[in-house]
Amino acid sequence: NTAVCSSDEQLAVKCFDKKWALETTLSINNNGKMTCAVKMVKDDEVLNIKKRGFSVVFGGSFLDDLNEERQKAFDFEVKPKVTKKSFKAKASVSDFMDDMYFGYWCEVSSGETKIGYAFKAKAFDRDCTKPEDGEDNNSN
Repeated sequence: NTAVCSSDEQLAVKCFDKKWALETTLSINNNGKMTCAVKMVKDDEVLNIKKRGFSVVFGGSFLDDLNEERQKAFDFEVKPKVTKKSFKAKASVSDFMDDMYFGYWCEVSSGETKIGYAFKAKAFDRDCTKPEDGEDNNSN
């Protein structure tokens, strides 16, 4: 037996069965355009995220003076655009091109509940150092 939940509660408390799935991925182009794609599936049907009231935060990861990972959320002049399947935004040139960042991320939330996160490592020149794990890491 499973708990009886409203459709909003099913996502928030994850009380529904395995037929509910969410996958988050991040893509970035050279001009700083960031796309945080969210694939939400329930009972084999892909759902429209635009009507769900989700929010997104985009940002960059960097190492501080103690070589510890830190994250900084980006401020956008224009609020990120939401479509049926993704959030889109353009990072400022100063944010996107800053050498301190070794990767970029997006975090999707429903109210106060974090429901998805994706990370994409920055491409490095051969003269630059990079974190131990420079591979992309997309996760739920």
